Amino acid sequence: SPYGEIKKYIRVPSRCFNRVLTGTQHSLIIKENGYQVNDKVILGEFIDGRASGRTIEKKITFVENEISGLEKGYCMIEIF
Repeated sequence: SPYGEIKKYIRVPSRCFNRVLTGTQHSLIIKENGYQVNDKVILGEFIDGRASGRTIEKKITFVENEISGLEKGYCMIEIF
C-alpha cells in the first residue's frame, strides 16, 4: 500500500497523550507492528485501562528497532 495511507491505532497512557498533545513528546517506544516512515497513526488516550475517547492523528517520521537495551519485538517511533 502507498506511504501515508496506513492508519494504525496506538493505545497510550494519559500522561503520554498529554505530552504529545502539547508538543513536549515526539517519540514512543511501542510493540513492533510493521510501522514505516510516513504511516499515519491514531493515538488513543487510555486512563486506568479504558479509552477516554480522545485521539490524535500523527505521522511517523522515524522508526528504529535496533537500539541497545530495547526489548526484542519493540521499536521507537518519532511522530509529528
